[in-house]
Amino acid sequence: MARTVSSPEAIAAIRAMQGIITGDFTNVISALNKQAAILLDKSFFDGVEPTRFQQEIWPKTDKELKEAQAQLNQMSDQLSKMLTNIAEAGGGA
Repeated sequence: MARTVSSPEAIAAIRAMQGIITGDFTNVISALNKQAAILLDKSFFDGVEPTRFQQEIWPKTDKELKEAQAQLNQMSDQLSKMLTNIAEAGGGA
């Protein structure tokens, strides 16, 4: 049977990562979306380059940010399950 150990430092690192994902990262994404909404409004930002931002740059970036957020949320869920499994197995330090 494989040995599983989780030190207090590892548990703290997992919880810190989860806090960043659910807090800081989510807040950064929200802040970016708020500013992008202004730049997507042609009454505030118009012309050749702004149109490129509106039609190409932001949609691509927004999609990638959503994908990254989904992947990070999935990782956070997996880490939670690992912590639960380790605790149930008595593998915590």
